[in-house]
Amino acid sequence: MILLYAVPELRLIGVEDKGVPNQERVVLQAAENLNLGRYALLVARKFMSVLATQQPTLINDLLFWFGEQQAVAGQRVIVFTGPRRPDPTLRSYGASDLILNWGHASTLFGLPDDIPVLIRLGSGVVGVQGPDEAPTRKIDPLSLSELLKPQGS
Repeated sequence: MILLYAVPELRLIGVEDKGVPNQERVVLQAAENLNLGRYALLVARKFMSVLATQQPTLINDLLFWFGEQQAVAGQRVIVFTGPRRPDPTLRSYGASDLILNWGHASTLFGLPDDIPVLIRLGSGVVGVQGPDEAPTRKIDPLSLSELLKPQGS
């Protein structure tokens, strides 16, 4: 079992219009000014365990990284799961909403047992191409977007 700690600085409000193409969205709200590059969304499915409790299990290949951008306290962060912008007639939360697209070809939360999981990224290792290759550049503590930039840019 994986234990996840609370992420009080970025509140996961829920999923709206579950299963509706180009309208399904995960709604979050920043409780303080923060860099969204430290967070990611995953998808889990609730299964009944031996103890008759629902244990969420992560689904492979479903991760959304917010990217290096700022959210201000009180700002809503809306992540549409579909591949394009939503219908303009959808409910607006406010002029300062941050709208992002996950870009999936289908909805992600159409089944009642599928739920979003918000995680705060804490640590990691950047690999090299093969076991005998040394890194081609010095790796300093950088933001993830800086680390992933092609060399020479």
